[in-house]
Amino acid sequence: MTDNPVVNRLKNMPSPGRLAPVAAERTGHGRVQAPAEEPIGIPVPAARPDLSRRLPDDVALLKVIATEDAHGRPRFRLEGYFRGRVWTGDEADEAGHVKPRMAIDDALRARPGEVGSDAALTAAVEYYEFIMAWSSTKHSLRSWLTRLQDAAGSSLRLVIWDDTDAGIPWELYRITGDGPPVWLGAAFQVTRWTTIHDTGRHAQFSASAEPRQSGAEIICYEDQALVRETGLSIRSVAACSVMDTLVGLLRMLESEARHFGLVYVRAHGRHGDTLHSATLDGISLAKFETLQLRAVRASGSLVLLNACNSARPVFDPALGDHANRNFAEIFLRHRARAVVATIGEVPTSTSAALARSLIAQARSRGVRLPEFLRDRRARAARDLPADTLDLEPGEQEAIQDFLYASRYVYFGHPDTVFMLEEPT
Repeated sequence: MTDNPVVNRLKNMPSPGRLAPVAAERTGHGRVQAPAEEPIGIPVPAARPDLSRRLPDDVALLKVIATEDAHGRPRFRLEGYFRGRVWTGDEADEAGHVKPRMAIDDALRARPGEVGSDAALTAAVEYYEFIMAWSSTKHSLRSWLTRLQDAAGSSLRLVIWDDTDAGIPWELYRITGDGPPVWLGAAFQVTRWTTIHDTGRHAQFSASAEPRQSGAEIICYEDQALVRETGLSIRSVAACSVMDTLVGLLRMLESEARHFGLVYVRAHGRHGDTLHSATLDGISLAKFETLQLRAVRASGSLVLLNACNSARPVFDPALGDHANRNFAEIFLRHRARAVVATIGEVPTSTSAALARSLIAQARSRGVRLPEFLRDRRARAARDLPADTLDLEPGEQEAIQDFLYASRYVYFGHPDTVFMLEEPT
């Protein structure tokens, strides 16, 4: 079973008396927990670096940690940080922390021409019902999030650091309580983190918080078949250095002489279980591993990977390291300031609309990317039906649209603002 250093250190602490501001109590399972009436979690031991101390006061961090049970079966454990305290899921909750058997993309294949079909709509409703039922068993997580809301109010922001292969769309976690249920990604500004495979930064907090006033230049590649399908292109709202192929764009990014405010890729992405089977516009993740991307490093660009599965985890068993690899991590490794990518498949209409809206807002007033994505999810959530009894086709479509809106995720610092200069 994988050790948890935080809990191990806490277990070895002597049991304190009643001390302010919080007292630790031991349960029958030997786990250290905070009394219910005290602030959220127990103090982080001095020997353990507390990532939440490096984040703004209204930002909490949720770590999703891969573990195994006594029989070697994969599970995951939850650990939360907020204002100098750490929280861990309780023992009863962890019985449910196994990889869900119904993956979102097994239920929602966005094949061309099938997005609005009866079969696709039925699959969307079934997954919607599934994720609500799955959320209802995560009692300890729901309690922690509710207490965070009470502490920070509507300004609460959440960083989710998930390096597991569970593939859970946390933005679709449904929080129920005394009031109306809310969806995590529609209620909070959510930032995703992933471990960067860079020896110099592997164990460090490295996201940059400064607002980013980028240059006006955008480099882009759009699969022309996708453009023809929707009749929409980023070039209608922004001047771009247009590349005819993704290979051409990547070649341009290899030169540190060029600086770009935005790197935009709109193409087909295919998920795979190996570095060679996971592809972006037909180029394997294995080939991306060989790139230096010097222009990204020099520019600190925002990267928008507007393609299916561009941030979906790839755990290649041949490598034997159980490390999460994906296309978003490649660009972050080469010091992209931020990456917006997808954790599943998305229809072409959704992808075109998101990019055009992002560019327009970046030019007018700047975009706080977690807020931008939250607002898109919240707008989609407003059209959701109260239940799934006797759904009309329009209600089924609203469910499908909400699920697709929740597939876009942001990697970076929660305070980063993306701004594009007006073209001269």
